[in-house]
Amino acid sequence: EISDVNSKMAEIDTYVNETVSKFLLGEESLDGFDKFVETVESMGINDVLEIYNEAYKKYEELNK
Repeated sequence: EISDVNSKMAEIDTYVNETVSKFLLGEESLDGFDKFVETVESMGINDVLEIYNEAYKKYEELNK
């Protein structure tokens, strides 16, 4: 799972950083924000969040 997460997050981080910079500099209109969210979702952010949540639940159970 960790290699899958690392791979997806590397791509997501790059895309998010570049696109947020464009939003902030006015190079990209905020009208494109919904497309930005759709793209991040299609890149697998929900899968990553699910893996993190499951890992946290396991951590909580072990530390009761």
